[in-house]
Amino acid sequence: MRTRPTTTQITVRLPTELVEWLDQYIDEDHPSRTALITQALWMAKQRKEADDDLRGFLAIEAAGMSNEDREQLEWLRTRDYPDMGEPAGVLDPPTAQRSG
Repeated sequence: MRTRPTTTQITVRLPTELVEWLDQYIDEDHPSRTALITQALWMAKQRKEADDDLRGFLAIEAAGMSNEDREQLEWLRTRDYPDMGEPAGVLDPPTAQRSG
C-alpha cells in the first residue's frame, strides 16, 4: 500500500495581484491553488539544485581551464534557457521585477 507523504499546513499572506495571477492558472491540471503552488515550489527546488550543481561543477572545472573555456562556461551559466515544460507563465515574475 502506498503511503501519502507527510505534509504541513502553512498560512502565507500574498499580495492580491499575485493571487489573481495564480487563479488564472487553475485548471484541470492544477485544480487548486495548493496544486499549482506545490508544483511551482518543486520546480523552483529542482532549478535551485541544478544551479547549485552547475556552480559546483564550474568551480571544480575552472581551476584547470583556459580563459577561453572559462568565458564559454560563464556564457552558459548566465544565458536564458528555453522553457523546460512548466505551464505557460508559471514561475515567470512580472516584467517590471525582472533584472537585466
